[in-house]
Amino acid sequence: MTAKLTQLLNQRRAEYRKQLHKNNMPLDPYVQSVKVDFVAVLDRHFHKMGDAV
Repeated sequence: MTAKLTQLLNQRRAEYRKQLHKNNMPLDPYVQSVKVDFVAVLDRHFHKMGDAV
């Protein structure tokens, strides 16, 4: 199950990076300050879950 989650996470990461290159619009400072890398948040969450198990 962890391997499947890792695979899905890597796939989503790749899609996210592609999308960033397509939508390379300049962001205002407020948007940049509150922008969250959800993939990094999920990655950290699953990493912590793996340590607990």
